[in-house]
Amino acid sequence: MEAEKYTIDSIEYYKEMYYKELERKKDFESLLTTPLLVYSFIVTINYFLVSELIVSHKFSVDLIVLIFMGLIGFLSIISIVFLLLFYDNFLSSYTYLEISNPLDILKMENDLKEEQESYKFAELHFIEKLKEKYAEYAGHNMKINVKRLDFFSLCKCFLILSLLMTIINALYIFYNYGTKI
Repeated sequence: MEAEKYTIDSIEYYKEMYYKELERKKDFESLLTTPLLVYSFIVTINYFLVSELIVSHKFSVDLIVLIFMGLIGFLSIISIVFLLLFYDNFLSSYTYLEISNPLDILKMENDLKEEQESYKFAELHFIEKLKEKYAEYAGHNMKINVKRLDFFSLCKCFLILSLLMTIINALYIFYNYGTKI
C-alpha cells in the first residue's frame, strides 16, 4: 500500500517538472524584447554621435572615438551571436521532447493490461512507464533550457559591455567636442 502511494506521488513530481520546463520554453520568447530595445538604443545613440555631432560639424574623428566605435560594434556583434544561439541555435533548432500522442499512451496502457496478470499490476507498470517518460523528457528539456539561459546570460553580458562603451564614448565625445559646438 505504501509503495503505491509513493509511485503516485512521484509521478506528480515528474509531471510537474515536465510541464514547468515547457512553460520556461514559452517564457523565453518574452526575453527577446529587452535586448532588441537595447540594440536599437545603442545604434541610435552611436548614429547620433557620429552623424550629428561629428560629421555635421565637420570635426575630425580622433583615434579614441574610432576605437570605441569598433569595440561597441564588436561587442554588439558577439552579443547578437549569443542572442541567436539563445533563440534558435543557428542551424539546428532546439528540439524539446513532448509526451506522446494520447492514442499512443492509451495503446501502451491497453497493452500493459493484456500483459499483466491483474489490473493493479498493469496500473503500477503503466504509472512507472509514464513516470519514466516524464522524468526523461523533463531532464532533456531542462538541459536545453539551461543551455539557452547560458547563451542569454552571455548575450546580456556583452550587451551591457556594449552599452557601457556607448555611454563612455558619448561622454568622451561630449567632453571633447561639446565645447566646440
